[in-house]
Amino acid sequence: MVLWSLFIKWAWKWRVFYPWLVPFPNLSGEWEGELRSNWKEKSLDPISTEIKIKQTFFNVQVKIKTNESRSHSIGASFDIERDRGLEQLIYSYINTPKSSVRDRSEIHHGSTLLTFEGFKVNEMEGQYWTDRETTGEIKLKRKNFA
Repeated sequence: MVLWSLFIKWAWKWRVFYPWLVPFPNLSGEWEGELRSNWKEKSLDPISTEIKIKQTFFNVQVKIKTNESRSHSIGASFDIERDRGLEQLIYSYINTPKSSVRDRSEIHHGSTLLTFEGFKVNEMEGQYWTDRETTGEIKLKRKNFA
């Protein structure tokens, strides 16, 4: 039981387990990047973002911070099928803008699909869509590992 607990929390990150036992990469750590949105039917300037990912063998949590809002994942999963070229992290989230901008940006839910390659991931990019009927693109670079 203790060994299993240690594996779930830390040991799954060891390279010796890739890919025969652990089919997904360790994305834990801090990321930075930018978002682009079609909000209000126009292309906005890039929005700088900081992301923290906490990951165990069974769980992925994503927290996003911009100058105007905070988001956190409410569910996340990997979609990996290397034969078809699929290596993705997919998550749903709730976004809470600061109260000072809620007149133009209400609390909303959304989903994000991020693609990556291999097990040593330093960049991800993808797209997101929200229940406000907006969509956008996201590009990320790893700042550090956790």
